[in-house]
Amino acid sequence: MAAARPDRPWPGARLTSAEKAELAAAKRRIVELETELRAMRRAIELVREVVPLKGKFDAVKVMAAEAIPVQVACRSWRCRCRAPTTGSPPT
Repeated sequence: MAAARPDRPWPGARLTSAEKAELAAAKRRIVELETELRAMRRAIELVREVVPLKGKFDAVKVMAAEAIPVQVACRSWRCRCRAPTTGSPPT
């Protein structure tokens, strides 16, 4: 016998037509999002191959200005970098 689900009033309760439609729509949306994510990951890989190192650091700087943590931005570009400094570079 299957265990009772907390979101159903009794074991073996069936989905309503509205719930079935909502579930089907959610599954379609998941497939769309997974496809979009796969495409974005591939695009990122292709960009990584052609962007020079300085371009990666510039991109990280822009992402940091957009409130994306520097460590996350660096991981996305697979580069080693530090948080941008606010002052002038040492001479």
